[in-house]
Amino acid sequence: SFIDDMPITTGSRKIDIIIPSVIVALLSCSPDVSFLSKFSIIGLLALALSFIVIVWQGLVENGLAGFQSTMNLWPKNLTDASSWFGVVVFGYGIVPFILNFHESMKTPKHIGLAMR
Repeated sequence: SFIDDMPITTGSRKIDIIIPSVIVALLSCSPDVSFLSKFSIIGLLALALSFIVIVWQGLVENGLAGFQSTMNLWPKNLTDASSWFGVVVFGYGIVPFILNFHESMKTPKHIGLAMR
């Protein structure tokens, strides 16, 4: 996998997996993570950097010819369809937007009306 070639590593694949897992677990157990709001710009910058790296890697591997692909990207079976759906939900972030709208509504029970 491409993760094995990452320049930032501890040298042990197990430790590379354990460290972020422990951080996420600790944050998940915290009753109040409002202190993280001060660092939201860092998260947005990390997200933007992630997309830049993905685009850069695509250009390095495929060049501009990668945009002229004639591959059929429609799923061929149920496994491919579930992977496609996961990519679409992640890529477009529908769920996070709906949850944010729901939380910021004056009367959250009307989310169905707002989504029409």
